[in-house]
Amino acid sequence: MLDVITRYQPRTDVERWQLQDRLGLRIRQLGCQAPPRFFEAADGRLAFRLRLGWRPPEQVVAALGDIDEHPDT
Repeated sequence: MLDVITRYQPRTDVERWQLQDRLGLRIRQLGCQAPPRFFEAADGRLAFRLRLGWRPPEQVVAALGDIDEHPDT
């Protein structure tokens, strides 16, 4: 399991849903078959958890590390 905390801190429910939709699309574009489980981190930022198996591909882990750096993809 891999937890990713983004830099996004949604102010409204609608903003949270929009961010979740965009992040979900980017995650699918990376080839991740598992659906993300979104939650709020302790500091209020949007986070998600993915089940990627015991040894996820390094390229996927690296791409997830900066997933919120590319807002328009």
